[in-house]
Amino acid sequence: MSEDVVLEIEPGRIRGAVNQGVANFKGIPYGSGVDGAGRWRRAKPVSSWSGVRDTRAYGPRAIQVEHRDIGITSDELEELLLLGEPENDHWKVQSEDCLTLNVWSSSLERNTKHPVMFWCHGGGYYGECPPVWWFDGENLARDGQVVVVTVRHRLGTLGYLHLADLPGAVAYEDSGNIGMLDLVDALRWVRNNIERFGGDPDNVTIFGESGGGGKVSVLMAMPEAKGLFHKAIIQSGPHLRSPSREEATETATALLAELGLSPNDVDKLARISSECLVAAQKNC
Repeated sequence: MSEDVVLEIEPGRIRGAVNQGVANFKGIPYGSGVDGAGRWRRAKPVSSWSGVRDTRAYGPRAIQVEHRDIGITSDELEELLLLGEPENDHWKVQSEDCLTLNVWSSSLERNTKHPVMFWCHGGGYYGECPPVWWFDGENLARDGQVVVVTVRHRLGTLGYLHLADLPGAVAYEDSGNIGMLDLVDALRWVRNNIERFGGDPDNVTIFGESGGGGKVSVLMAMPEAKGLFHKAIIQSGPHLRSPSREEATETATALLAELGLSPNDVDKLARISSECLVAAQKNC
């Protein structure tokens, strides 16, 4: 039987649950304003709220192509991934408003100073695989005496479409790496809030497997991430080379063409439905 716990963080109070001595808070927002006109732009800070925000269930997934559609898993593996699926299915709803993170801690005392483990999920740069609840941090938080953080961020076309070198796209200079900048914003949230969960902001380890390992590699090279973490573990899939700006622009031009747009129509992308963007992504 779990018990509720209320904690104060920067934007307001949140309600989590305590299970066998480990407090968990799920679906905590760390960024906002990333849909519509905010697509391919840096997330805005989360506005403060009144009352107590319920953070006992995972937030929605980023917009993405389903694994079956891109053939990276078999039917058997897809069925295996559903074993132990949470009763609340909100975790598998897709939304552009996807910037949330989850925290597990065995002590909520500020002076505990437990090391922090910041997990980057796999699935390349276009999906989340396995699903978020496979990496429940409860056991690691309890047995390892660490604070575990897992995070969701923008993916695929909405996270890594390089628009900056197309006509009139000066406002989208960050678009090709916006999903990585989401992770930087999540690390900044950790720096500013993790002491409230018993964590040490000066002892943060980023780690990830497969696509998550690639993201760890990229974070290690990002100037904006400097000082936000102190150790790194690449469990597999290091990312050593990225496409050039020219190659990335070719991909963006091909996606626009798939949508019936020209390179001069970048601003029209904000009015395209996410379903159409995903469909076009699959064909590019």
